[in-house]
Amino acid sequence: MKFFEQSQIDTKDLSDIYQYWPFMRRLRLPRYEFTLRELSTGACFFAYADRNNSTYASLFAQYVIEHLKSYGIKTATITWQTDNGSEFIGPVRKKSSRPSAFEKELKANLIEHGRIPPRSPHLQGDVESFHRIVEDELYRIEWYKDHIEFLGKVYAYQLYFSYLRKSRYRENQSPVEILRERFPRMDEGMLNLPPIRLETLLPSSYKKKPKSGQISTRKGGYHVPIPVQPFR
Repeated sequence: MKFFEQSQIDTKDLSDIYQYWPFMRRLRLPRYEFTLRELSTGACFFAYADRNNSTYASLFAQYVIEHLKSYGIKTATITWQTDNGSEFIGPVRKKSSRPSAFEKELKANLIEHGRIPPRSPHLQGDVESFHRIVEDELYRIEWYKDHIEFLGKVYAYQLYFSYLRKSRYRENQSPVEILRERFPRMDEGMLNLPPIRLETLLPSSYKKKPKSGQISTRKGGYHVPIPVQPFR
């Protein structure tokens, strides 16, 4: 399998994690995590939104796609696999056959969209495995004083997972170690993508006034943490 040839995408509802729920309510932290897991290295990218729909799924796709292109990844050679959730394929009972916003984003970048059969969650095993890991190692144990600290801690975890955390299911290697071994010409910074609030990518006309504790957005742009240098 080539680097970034195949990935799995899924969403995680964080509201049923009882340790996280009080912070979500009090600080207005996001309810949903959008996650992509790349299969050749096990690397993960993720971002957040208050709602789980095709608009935010397409914004997540756009965010990841622009990152891939900045490192020379040709999107016409890759496949993204999802389940049949409405955030990916639109309402199941819709009368129109028009593609969802997520499907349009993939088509515009020549990404093949693979869909698993209904009631087959085991086929999304890699991304579901990450969801279990991040729940146990982040959401169940961390606390936050405000929204900025939340973004800082989830970004720190993304760096930890990409560059330090070893997986016993992948010969006790971290994603960056697999990258060095299998794809030595790839820039290791490729695995560093700060988690963001996807609402900050909405056009200005769609943005609401930031809630207490949230980061304000600028017209025509968005705030993200400044990427740090990869661990060596």
